[in-house]
Amino acid sequence: MPAADHEIRAAAESLLNSSSSFHQRPSPTQLSHSMSINTRPDYLLPADLITGSRQSGRMSVVRRFFCLLVTFDLLFTSLMWLIALMMAAISRFTVLLLFYGVLSINHWCVIAWSIASQPVFQVLLILVSFIISWGEVWFLDFKVLPQEQQANDFLQASPLYAESERAPLLGNYLQGLTRHEDYNESVGNFYSPMDSPEGSDDERDPSGHKGEERIHQNKPLLSQEDQYRQDGIEALEVSWQMLNSADWKLEKLTRQGDTIHSKQLAKSRKIFKLTSPIDLPPKTLFAEMYHKIENVPSWNPTLKESRIIQVIDGHTDISYQVAAEGAGGIVSSRDFVNLRCWGMKGDCYVAAGVSVLHPDVPPCTNYIRGENGPTCWVFRPVAGHNDQCIVEWLLNTNLRGWIPQYVLDPALMAAMINYIVYLRKYLVRLQK
Repeated sequence: MPAADHEIRAAAESLLNSSSSFHQRPSPTQLSHSMSINTRPDYLLPADLITGSRQSGRMSVVRRFFCLLVTFDLLFTSLMWLIALMMAAISRFTVLLLFYGVLSINHWCVIAWSIASQPVFQVLLILVSFIISWGEVWFLDFKVLPQEQQANDFLQASPLYAESERAPLLGNYLQGLTRHEDYNESVGNFYSPMDSPEGSDDERDPSGHKGEERIHQNKPLLSQEDQYRQDGIEALEVSWQMLNSADWKLEKLTRQGDTIHSKQLAKSRKIFKLTSPIDLPPKTLFAEMYHKIENVPSWNPTLKESRIIQVIDGHTDISYQVAAEGAGGIVSSRDFVNLRCWGMKGDCYVAAGVSVLHPDVPPCTNYIRGENGPTCWVFRPVAGHNDQCIVEWLLNTNLRGWIPQYVLDPALMAAMINYIVYLRKYLVRLQK
């Protein structure tokens, strides 16, 4: 009995350990942290990552299945149509032979009844086509695109899948880190020792100093707040350059003098630039729109929520915003977590923003998490008119989800125009 109990206990412990190791499988970003480049991984890739990844430039498994589903839709609909025609022909054949061949009826009403339209097959064909088409939409939006995005994020974070053999070995590793605490000690203290001169026994260089005394460790990694500051300044510089770049195309001109320009980016994405004259000094308008961001939903119905999550310093903070539905409900609500940073460019006030991850506001199921940036607002003074300014808004956003470009572009431009309209109305009430 004691031996049997011991075997049962050992089996139960092995099952418990295997279950816990399965539930504690590392995330894609954690995989790159706990793995050496020359080690063989002790885990199995999830099925979603395998089916969503592209092998040797080929189509992913989940996308290939979607193409097969579309092909099945075509063949099945054609088959249903042929069956409907054949059933109608068989019905006419049976009825006419029965009444005119067997019963020898001479009246024409049987022929009229046999060729009368029977909507059963038509209704069935329309119903089946409707179900299959919506099944295809669901499969694309909830299976194909999320699995391919998950596989792409995994490959970018994993050091086993370098973009090219010339890419740095630690490049993908460091890109997968989102917090300062994620860096392990070996990376933070990494340095390459200097070689010793040939023929040196005491490892001294010609100047007489030991080589080890000349080795300086890299500067300590930035804290999270310092990293936020650095990212904010970088977003401000990049967005300022994008705003003042060339090759903008005019999209819309309003009666109030507002203009919207667009520029094509990679992967068929567009960025937009709104230019509007406002009857308010640039400093006053900047303070109203930047420092009073939590008050924006009270006068702008396109925003459902706006609040400050963390204040880094007097020029940098992190905000959370929820945008209302757009395009008549076609574009659902999105939420954004933005790192904001403001500064001066000559006599212009510049407020830049870029999306970041923050532990206090993880993605929720109520909204789709959008991505901004780099984006910015610029408040330019008007020469000779101290009570006026020119507002420029660079909109560089990715709403995520499956939205056709012909729906997304007009919706974004309409949102920009509405924002300025609500702003002008609010400023009129404020001045009164």
